[in-house]
Amino acid sequence: MILYILKTITCLSLLLVFYHFFLEKEKMHRFNRFYLLGSIITSFLIPLFIIETTVAIPIESEYIDNTFITATSEKQSINYLNYFLYIWFIVSGILLIRFFKNLWNLIKIIKNNQKIQYKKATLILVDDSISPYTFWNYIFINKKEFENKEIEKELFTHELTHVTQRHTFDIIILELLLISFWFNPMFYLLKKYIRLNHEFLADNNVIILHNNISEYQHLLLNKAAWNNNYYLASNFNYSLTKKRLVMMTTNSSKTKILLKKLAVVPLIAGFTFVFAERVEAQQKQRTLKEVKSKDDKVKDVHVYNDKVTYTYESGKTIVKKRSHLTEAEKQQLPPPPPTSKIKGKIPPPPKKLKEKSKIPPPPPHETDHHKKSNEIALTRVTAEGMKYHNRFGSRVTKDGRVMKPEELRKEKMILKEKARKSKRVLSEVKQHKRELSKRPSKAIAEEKQIKTNLIPPVTFVHLQNKILTPSKKLKETRLWLPKNQSGTTN
Repeated sequence: MILYILKTITCLSLLLVFYHFFLEKEKMHRFNRFYLLGSIITSFLIPLFIIETTVAIPIESEYIDNTFITATSEKQSINYLNYFLYIWFIVSGILLIRFFKNLWNLIKIIKNNQKIQYKKATLILVDDSISPYTFWNYIFINKKEFENKEIEKELFTHELTHVTQRHTFDIIILELLLISFWFNPMFYLLKKYIRLNHEFLADNNVIILHNNISEYQHLLLNKAAWNNNYYLASNFNYSLTKKRLVMMTTNSSKTKILLKKLAVVPLIAGFTFVFAERVEAQQKQRTLKEVKSKDDKVKDVHVYNDKVTYTYESGKTIVKKRSHLTEAEKQQLPPPPPTSKIKGKIPPPPKKLKEKSKIPPPPPHETDHHKKSNEIALTRVTAEGMKYHNRFGSRVTKDGRVMKPEELRKEKMILKEKARKSKRVLSEVKQHKRELSKRPSKAIAEEKQIKTNLIPPVTFVHLQNKILTPSKKLKETRLWLPKNQSGTTN
């Protein structure tokens, strides 16, 4: 924290030095106003930047003579930080009370005096003989001078510039910063530069509007003796020095102003590089501390998993990791206990199970989904010699040889086509049966007469040898009757 405050003070001081020697004398007051306000933010932010740097650090090992380092009683040093905090609270409290007291006095004057609206501001007519000053949108002037019209137009223009450009905002920010950072001397210098720059802006606006430099300079000299006690307000004759009078007649070239404005960019970049915090990305191993005891002797050594506990005669104990032990310390470790002592504690190893004989995979599941009596049975047609294996085997053979994937796909396509054709035949047979069931009663009577005459029944229905397609209809059905012994058909 202390280092950060020192960096902030140093950065702000360098920015103000640059302003004093290069910017203050030039007629670019608007830029200077934002430069001074921006220098506050810049001085706080630049030390917060972080720049990473890689630093190679050699690995070192430390050797300590004694196992234990007894903490020596040290005298408590004086804690200066606590004293500084006490002083900071006291001074900040006094400045805060002063700030609110001054603010309350201005508010009380605004409430208790006559108000008149004037352009974008409000005139506060005060009975006391005062120099004109401004706070926010209020311009405080003497009541008698205003009624007698003794106040010059240049004076109204000057104070109205403070109102329109919100100069009170800059002053309040500075006063609040001074309450917290009263120990920073650069803020007092910054306050002086900002208030003087406000007067430069107001004077420049008066010269532009009225175009009478000599009369305005005489007016400033006449009002130089007046003053007020309100430091939060913008005074008409604040810091009436040679600088204000000389600045009215100063002319700056545009090229020179532009170059100085551009010079601010590398200035801030350089300050960022100088005052930024550097973090070293160190790649180093942990230092190994080999501890050797001279006075105190080891009484007992206890090993548990990866930790080794040393107990000394003085009663002190040290716990180390096995990986951090030296070779000499590893040799001093006690041997493991004999197996005879721990034989009863350790359960016997599990008995080895006999290896089970390999169970052959089950046979493939045979399915016949469409078996029906006295009808054409549709089954899954397989080629002769084909063997299909289930998930326990993936080989497909035909005629004693393994089929290639291309042959297997062709065989499957052929089987699917045969099954599809047999389905068509079955559907047409069913359709034919339905048509026969719708025959007239005369045809049925004739068939019964034939049966009574001991004519043997029809053995089967023979369709045409051709496989009928869905587009073709069944054209005819021929009944073949058995022949007599004479060879004639009944």
